[in-house]
Amino acid sequence: DGRAVLDTLARDTDAWVRALAVRAQRDRLLAEWQDLLDLAAADASPRVREAVDGTSPSGGGIMAETQRTLATMDRILFLREVPIFAGLEPEDLQRLAEAATERLHQPGEVIYGEGDLGEELAVIVEGTARVTKGSGETARTLDTYGRGEHIGELAILRRQPRAATVMADEDVRVLVIGGDMLRAVLLERPEAAMAMLESLAERVSTQG
Repeated sequence: DGRAVLDTLARDTDAWVRALAVRAQRDRLLAEWQDLLDLAAADASPRVREAVDGTSPSGGGIMAETQRTLATMDRILFLREVPIFAGLEPEDLQRLAEAATERLHQPGEVIYGEGDLGEELAVIVEGTARVTKGSGETARTLDTYGRGEHIGELAILRRQPRAATVMADEDVRVLVIGGDMLRAVLLERPEAAMAMLESLAERVSTQG
């Protein structure tokens, strides 16, 4: 039984196992709560609909559906999905997650401009961004990035101005990691450096 397994793991001696088990239980409870809300909303009786209207399982107000700030655990789990960070230990992911900052960009807003000095890496959490080279009539689109894809690593590694402009196609949310922190992790974890090189090689071959 899944619930029994999670209850057992929530008492494990490893703190990471306990944390993830509690997180999984939270997600499961929220899913069950949403099912209950949907069931009540579809009921013909207003009495049934009002029974859950405006409440959460704890008795407080309903949580905002679009929470704009990621908790540390959310960031860790998200970064674990990014290929260049997938091989890192949980402690390294935690370092990155705690050091990262969150930014929102509106449609048409420039995230990074061609020629700007780059000292940070941005990983897209939501939305899509377009990469262009040049300006005006000579501008050409090189690529489009979405969730889990990263921007700016080449400028950090070369310590030179950015080679292209990155613009938000829609509302875009990114996690930003400073260059010093990223370089420290790459020096300590060769597997992350290799993953980044593989990602860069893939991009070059695609754009070529």
